[in-house]
Amino acid sequence: LVRAGARFAQEEAALAERELDVALKGQPPIAAEALMTRARRLLRSSDNRAARVLMAEVDRRFPKEPAAAEAGYLGAWLDLQGGRYLDSVASFDELEKKHPASRKRDEAGWFRALALFRLGRYPDSAAALDALAAAFPRSSLLPQARYWAARSRQLALPNTDPAPVALEYRAIVGSFPASFYAQLSIERL
Repeated sequence: LVRAGARFAQEEAALAERELDVALKGQPPIAAEALMTRARRLLRSSDNRAARVLMAEVDRRFPKEPAAAEAGYLGAWLDLQGGRYLDSVASFDELEKKHPASRKRDEAGWFRALALFRLGRYPDSAAALDALAAAFPRSSLLPQARYWAARSRQLALPNTDPAPVALEYRAIVGSFPASFYAQLSIERL
């Protein structure tokens, strides 16, 4: 892998690809990283579909390797970026089941909730964001999770009493006063 990286840096892509072919025949940790290297290169070249295919392969072939958790996360994120929201929700659910110790669980929870929001499934989005806030109370994503949970509830219940949602927006302003989401909450109030 080191040789492949050096070859890519020297703009010797054909030789680098040969080095990756050799690495793919190695032990699972090395092979997983070699395949993930290819996927990342495709991602950088904006060939998201091909990168998604390779990431799914990493996750399928090497489920116990750290690269698999990263591949599962990035694959689900690519589904979201591609507007495939149902696929994204399913991919993030699968990530949670297959890789419960992933370091990206709070981010995965956020993006899953965003996909639900984009699908117009506001109660599900609010519930997912509440679960995120409960599971990761120290996450840097907490202000936006709280805001979008309130916004999801607001959109889920048109023509109803806005007072409970207003209390949520006020709590965001009080808890995160210098944040962008406090400003958005003030505007919603």
